[in-house]
Amino acid sequence: MKIDSINSLSGSPSPSVNRPEETQGDDFKSILEDKMASPPVEDNDETRPSSGAEMIPDIAFPTVPPASDGDLVGQVEDFLDTLENYQQKLMDPDTSLKELSPLVEQIQSEGENLADALEGLQADDGMRDILSQLLITSSLEMIRFNRGDYIA
Repeated sequence: MKIDSINSLSGSPSPSVNRPEETQGDDFKSILEDKMASPPVEDNDETRPSSGAEMIPDIAFPTVPPASDGDLVGQVEDFLDTLENYQQKLMDPDTSLKELSPLVEQIQSEGENLADALEGLQADDGMRDILSQLLITSSLEMIRFNRGDYIA
């Protein structure tokens, strides 16, 4: 069996292929030479279309102001006092873990605030080492409490 093309079966004429007219090579060459010979157009603000980005105002993101040394020292002292209070309540056999829970939450929130302050300290700052050790100690203690190490 011989297969004919679809166009011959349907009786419709075959579509003609639109081909661009062939241009002479001299036309392109002459246009290129004209463009190369003319001086380049300077790019200035008047001729360049605006993208609209110039109209967007600068956005100022709020930054956390670095804590002054006095504020940070006071916060660290308060945090140490809170940890000392926690230690004393842990040593008291009459204190229940339920009574310690608000103190644990306070330690966690103060620790988070001090962790933010730690990020703002310079690498060579001596307070950074003290604060880092303090935060590690408090986070380990919170893990022990939440894990249930103090359940008798």
